Amino acid sequence: MAIHGGAIVWSLRDHRRQWQESAQMAAWIRSEPDQPTQDGRYRRLMISQDRHEIFLIIAEYGDNYINYITVGDPTKSPLLTMWQIGPFQPTAMNHIRLLGACLQAFASRLLTLAS
Repeated sequence: MAIHGGAIVWSLRDHRRQWQESAQMAAWIRSEPDQPTQDGRYRRLMISQDRHEIFLIIAEYGDNYINYITVGDPTKSPLLTMWQIGPFQPTAMNHIRLLGACLQAFASRLLTLAS
């Protein structure tokens, strides 16, 4: 992404990476079913690398999306929302510290939910 005169310009490279991540997330959700959280939503964390950059991708979806990718029924407004955190540069110590803190927070939350 580049900012020119206040406008945001997405490069095709960014879109291709996001398309790839979306396809990977859909395949992962379809091949490995999950349990919903207390609010009935499903969430997943994916760590993605694009050359020298690292991204955290958080996906949130519901039963309608699972039905869409398994049965192909788009009538109930299937929606997969993905949030991207990053890029993190492995050569920048402050980026790695932040990435480590994010991963530690996610792991801590998973341990809390598991107990």
